[in-house]
Amino acid sequence: MTETSLSEDLIRHFQEEKESLEKEIALVDPMASAIRKPAAAHFFQSSFLLILQCLAWILVLAGIGLILFMDKVAPFYYLSQMAHDNDIIQKYRQQDLEMLEWTIKGLVALLALLFFFSARMLGSIRHKNRILHLTGKNLKLLMERYFHRRAGIAQLGNKYPVELPENSDGIALPPPPSKLNGDEDILL
Repeated sequence: MTETSLSEDLIRHFQEEKESLEKEIALVDPMASAIRKPAAAHFFQSSFLLILQCLAWILVLAGIGLILFMDKVAPFYYLSQMAHDNDIIQKYRQQDLEMLEWTIKGLVALLALLFFFSARMLGSIRHKNRILHLTGKNLKLLMERYFHRRAGIAQLGNKYPVELPENSDGIALPPPPSKLNGDEDILL
């Protein structure tokens, strides 16, 4: 392989690297800026989701506790009292009072189940937000590296404007300095 073909290949590779870097920056930069959010907003959102998730788990436990201790909790205590009161049993059937008690337990169980699924969804949202935050941070680092590489390529282009043309339409290398006589002009 001759020296001129190596130089042409290096220049062509340099120009391809420059074009691919510009395409990568155009692709990644909008994503990186869209994902990143201020630290205060991220902290507020993650804290708010954590508080909501803890509240949902507390409500799940409260629902289970209410079902288990319904006979001892103030408003529902009267249902068990009514089921054992002879005056009320004469007005209403025993099965109706038991059905009312089981219906209330079923509604509480349904609410506890809804809070359970809400807590699980809030946990997965927090997990996805954590992943998005990490992705945004890594994209920011990637963009910094891309910009450093682009600055290095631009610096090389400015340092050697004749040897590194802007595009690869036609690469015309000047003859090496060893083959030039002192009286010949170089056409650019």
